[in-house]
Amino acid sequence: MTYIYRADEDIQREPTVPYIYRTIELPPEVTYPERKKFKPELCGTPSGYQQHGRFNQERCPDCLIAYSEYQREYRAARLAPEISPKASTIGSDNPKEKGVRNGTH
Repeated sequence: MTYIYRADEDIQREPTVPYIYRTIELPPEVTYPERKKFKPELCGTPSGYQQHGRFNQERCPDCLIAYSEYQREYRAARLAPEISPKASTIGSDNPKEKGVRNGTH
């Protein structure tokens, strides 16, 4: 059964409630930590050299010298062959080496 609406009929409807606007909560203001400042007391050290780079400054002569010395020491330590103490042949499993294990003294 279908219902046909006629304009002369009075339709009983529930009264509409006015829309209540919600207040929008704004996010709290974002606070950023203080920016790091240039520390001149680091000049003359490798970290001072890097600090100049972070702040897009020309590196001072003291920092250049300190960084080049640091790099020189770093490369020497890294590229130098490792010198290990001579291994003892007493407990060797190599039959060509003299030792107690393989029966020759």
